[in-house]
Amino acid sequence: MTDMDRKIADAIARAKAMTAAERAAEEARQTADITHRIIESINQAMASYDVPIGNAIGPALVAAEAKWLAALNPDDRRKAKRSMDAMRPRFLVEAIRNTPISKVIKVGVAGFDA
Repeated sequence: MTDMDRKIADAIARAKAMTAAERAAEEARQTADITHRIIESINQAMASYDVPIGNAIGPALVAAEAKWLAALNPDDRRKAKRSMDAMRPRFLVEAIRNTPISKVIKVGVAGFDA
């Protein structure tokens, strides 16, 4: 068993030992932390460009999502996609209220004009 396998097994054992409320709280904490780190990274990246093109964010997020989904087994991948699709409207409303990403320029690009 590799060191990574041991870490994964330990994390699974800790998660199984948690109550449902503890798991929900830990998931919420990790979600907030990861979201903050992603947004911070996007803001830093956009600030580094002379002309920050907002169109680059969408494909980058889709590519990152695809890489994460590809790491899951097919059944978990389907469940994760359904769950993410269900969460998007709620998070969009929340994000619109809080405007969490730096303002960027939107330009028309052939094939991708979001």
